[in-house]
Amino acid sequence: MQVAKAPTTVHNPKVEQKISLDGRDFTLVREQRSGLSLYKSNDAYLRIGDPLRIAHEIETHRKMEEAGYPVPHLISSGTLEEYAFLIESALGDKTFRVLFEESIHAHGVIVDDLFARFLEITRLYLSAQAKTRVEPDRDAFAHGVHLEMIVKELPQYQYSLPDKFDRILRKLAAYPYVLSHGDFNAANMFPNGVIDLEDSFPAPFGFDAISAISTLDWFPDSPEYEYYARYRFSASQRVAYFAMCDEVAREAGYPPPSLHADDFGFCRAIWSCVRMDQWPKLQAWRYDKFIKTYLYN
Repeated sequence: MQVAKAPTTVHNPKVEQKISLDGRDFTLVREQRSGLSLYKSNDAYLRIGDPLRIAHEIETHRKMEEAGYPVPHLISSGTLEEYAFLIESALGDKTFRVLFEESIHAHGVIVDDLFARFLEITRLYLSAQAKTRVEPDRDAFAHGVHLEMIVKELPQYQYSLPDKFDRILRKLAAYPYVLSHGDFNAANMFPNGVIDLEDSFPAPFGFDAISAISTLDWFPDSPEYEYYARYRFSASQRVAYFAMCDEVAREAGYPPPSLHADDFGFCRAIWSCVRMDQWPKLQAWRYDKFIKTYLYN
């Protein structure tokens, strides 16, 4: 399976508050990092903007649907003036991130039934992903996690960072490259499936699995920061999560991802630390944690 690298971000200069397409009325939700504009109707989402970005998302979406990933159904695609668009089915109103926060607020913990559904969707995703071998591509993976950005933002580590990245990739050589979501975590997951494929890139199997559990590690507990953690997994939930990931990997003939959680975590940490200049307190906190965790040893 061949996977094209995502095009460079292009800002969408025309952002309307409402758009009507294919018999649906859409209302603007937000602009995405990719420059695409995201809209919502009663039962579908519309993404519109740069044709190259839309083409990349359509290609990724179709490959994931065909492979059995629990992603939205691609309803239609086309052009509107100089822009391209795709319309996909809606998977619900609340992501797991929102549901986890509500559970913590109401019960003090993430309740068992909710966590079990999270495990089920993740298992479906990883089981499909394990079958999608793609060509190993170090540069595409490095670009996907934004290695070049972290080198620019932390120039004092311009040599040690790429060296560590390559040493870790050698440790991960037993894992095949697969079709990766790129930002696989509870904020992009519903009880019915997984959304937001804008960051998709080739990655070693295990990267998405560890991203889903480690993303929260890059949010502090204190509300003094611009963003902070509003829920945490319990120790037993983390054990259950890793056990599920390892089981899926063993069924596919791959090493358990838990054995390389720190190595995959380093790659995810790079992604988490870059592009944070709008949130200086959180940026400084993440830089400090990243350096102490990965660059002092």
